[in-house]
Amino acid sequence: MSPDTILHWLLRTSMEGSALVLVVLAIRWALGSRLTPGWRVALWSVVALKLLLPASLPTVGFGSLWSDRVVVTEGSRGLQSTDSSSAMISSRGDEGTRPLSLDRAKDVLAVGSGVATRHAFASVENRGLKPTATFLDRYAVGLVWMVGAMAMLGLMMVRELRFRRALSRLPRNSDRHLAALVDDVARMVGLRRTPRILLTEAATVPAVAGLVRPVLLMPRDWSSQLADDELDSILRHELMHLKHHDLWLNWSAALLNAIHWFNPIVWIAVARCQEDRELRCDDRALAIAEPAKRIAYGRVLLRLQEHFTSPPAIAGVAPCVRNHPPLHQRILMITHPTATRPWFHALCTLMLGLIVCVSF
Repeated sequence: MSPDTILHWLLRTSMEGSALVLVVLAIRWALGSRLTPGWRVALWSVVALKLLLPASLPTVGFGSLWSDRVVVTEGSRGLQSTDSSSAMISSRGDEGTRPLSLDRAKDVLAVGSGVATRHAFASVENRGLKPTATFLDRYAVGLVWMVGAMAMLGLMMVRELRFRRALSRLPRNSDRHLAALVDDVARMVGLRRTPRILLTEAATVPAVAGLVRPVLLMPRDWSSQLADDELDSILRHELMHLKHHDLWLNWSAALLNAIHWFNPIVWIAVARCQEDRELRCDDRALAIAEPAKRIAYGRVLLRLQEHFTSPPAIAGVAPCVRNHPPLHQRILMITHPTATRPWFHALCTLMLGLIVCVSF
């Protein structure tokens, strides 16, 4: 695949993805809290698919609105000249004379393609157009993009490997009460396998880590810091991350940031998607809990944010709270849940289908 093809796909995909991000942000702003976190994550999934569409597949959707008509016109002229050359070959064969040899056919096609090429260059010169970038310019732009993408991916891998080495030194949980509680919550949320429990430093925010063999990270002083009802809500939130494969989504978001590192709109989309996935875990965790636990869950989130240490902000970790996302939206959703009606779900389904059809 040529550098021109890669750069064209990258620019076009980034532009179309940015337009789709603005559409999703407008929908989130217009519907507000009526749009549930699950629907928000579904919208961001369409954006991620658009931005990660392989270059080998035909890119359609928004790009058809600004297709390059000049290139199509000149290309059609070249096709007409090539077709005329093919007609010369077939007509000579139909006259009853001896069919053209393979070398002669190649010469005729070369003449036809040369005519088409000269015709295209003459048209460009007559219009007064100049190439937008030279050969070296295109390779320089591609090199800058590749260096930025590889630097981001390399930094993420170094931090991930460093964190994995730290995990290998953590002790395993030996408390039967905590193991039984985690096993009960895992069955409640629908996990097929209960994750292993590793004990981290005191006053550390609970989190889950690992793609193939996920583990639950709990502070060593969990018994003195968290009551049973608080611990139950936190475990539901963390195991919901595993239920929805949020660790895999974290790596997909990191790949998006690395590919489109030059586009600030993509960075905004990744941050908003992260917030909505945290809201989704809160919403699903509290949906299977008693209503009286909602206020207690909001209080423990505030306490974790203020007095506990968050794990490193890397793709391979999904903590209960983070330092960077705003917490007030989660508290508002916890204390004031919004009841959605069936007609609203039908409207969201129609809206999502329309966005998918327009995007692809």
